Amino acid sequence: MIFPKFCGEIELKSGKKISAKLIIDTGSGHPVSLEKMDGIPFELPDERILGNLGVGLTGPIGGFIGLEIIKSFNVVFDYNRTAMYVKPITPLKESFEHDMAGIEIGSVGENYKRLIITRVEPSSAAEQAGLIKVDEILAINFKPASEMSLSEIDIMLRSRTGRSFVINVAAKDGKGKERVILTLKKII
Repeated sequence: MIFPKFCGEIELKSGKKISAKLIIDTGSGHPVSLEKMDGIPFELPDERILGNLGVGLTGPIGGFIGLEIIKSFNVVFDYNRTAMYVKPITPLKESFEHDMAGIEIGSVGENYKRLIITRVEPSSAAEQAGLIKVDEILAINFKPASEMSLSEIDIMLRSRTGRSFVINVAAKDGKGKERVILTLKKII
């Protein structure tokens, strides 16, 4: 759900602070998307992850993603006063992860129960495990992927650096199955 614009302050990499009108999109899978201001792209932090921000009429929309912001707060939207109130749920200095596997997964087929890897981040845990784009995930830790939601898998792939999963995928030649061990690692 997209909520009305609100004003906020952004601190750039250089330390410069600017005021900006921002839109809160609670249905968005990425935490922050800063495009341009007055036609000039924002300065990007050194540590960032290239991600697929969605799909438009012309295909995938790429961009750089940063912090998972909205989940760190209890949020109340006061439409009558055009205000948004936020209260931190966890200490703001605690780190969290976007993804520690380095893969993006899409669901296809009847009832969207088939899970296909749509992107593998270079040098990620997924690439090191031998997973590639178009691999079909059949099971994770012996639980059929068709019985898991994308949200459940997303939570697993953010869980803890060093955590390992047994991933069954359809063999690349279409004949049989392969089993790989995917060990999560921090990307940033």
